[in-house]
Amino acid sequence: MRITAPSFRLRTAYHVAFSPDSRLVAAVGRDVVWWSVPERRRLGSSRVPSNPSAAAFTSDGRTLVVKNTTGEFLTCDTTTGDTLARYAPRGRDEGADPVIAPDGWIVDGSWNGVIRRRDVASLTPTEVWRDDRTMVIGVLCGGNTWAFVLRTRVGTSQPDGSPLNGRILLSRAPLQGQFDEMERRWAHLRSAALSPLGDRLAVRSGATDPVVEIVDVRSGVSLASSTSSFGGTGFDLAWSPDGQYMVLIEDRAFSIRETDTLREIRVVNSEHPASAAFSPDGRLLALGSWSDGIVTSLASVLASPDARG
Repeated sequence: MRITAPSFRLRTAYHVAFSPDSRLVAAVGRDVVWWSVPERRRLGSSRVPSNPSAAAFTSDGRTLVVKNTTGEFLTCDTTTGDTLARYAPRGRDEGADPVIAPDGWIVDGSWNGVIRRRDVASLTPTEVWRDDRTMVIGVLCGGNTWAFVLRTRVGTSQPDGSPLNGRILLSRAPLQGQFDEMERRWAHLRSAALSPLGDRLAVRSGATDPVVEIVDVRSGVSLASSTSSFGGTGFDLAWSPDGQYMVLIEDRAFSIRETDTLREIRVVNSEHPASAAFSPDGRLLALGSWSDGIVTSLASVLASPDARG
């Protein structure tokens, strides 16, 4: 489908994020740019750090937290554009995108197998969990639930010799360092996303036959599953605030699904899809692309008569 409803373009955006009040949206490309959603106007940008990969707003929207591909952190004042704090690791420290916890802490994970939290003011990290055999590829928060997506490091064998190299670590908010593991394991675990209430987990996995499924967090039981093509940049997926819909990054398209059944209901074509985010108020959808990102009305996308399959 082609989007014809009122919207505005973000240009190159391989990561997108809304502020909690839905009034700002950040687009991470070569630079980090933030926009006023009501005015459809670019408010500011930052060219540091180099090679940015992800961004997240604090609860009041006044500060934007930026992480780059080597693990460097920076905070920007969204009103003035000033840099507030900066943290550089001693070596390369790639890992999961940062999440702003309900209590205000920044939580992130490292491909070196470390989960950390850091305060916004100084960005100084405090280690809360470590396993040198694993990579932390995802940090998720929904309701009072934390979930951490783990994958066994290349060259490291599983203790039981199992080929199932993906697992999910769970904790409760506030994050204090107490963790449980889901019994379920996945082969070729790619990504995951928690529902807004934290009771369901969407998981993408597989190699030659990729799938997406919805899993009950407490029991690990699969509630729904479907095929899902891999393509674009990464394996991003995003829940709508009401938990009814989900957007998946697929081959040259954004696939919009019903979460109860994972039935595909709409497709937005894109040459290089990269990231998706729903506004917290549920009205808007930001679709990030290497070629041309966009913010548009969710209602207009759902009302389109075009559907695939």
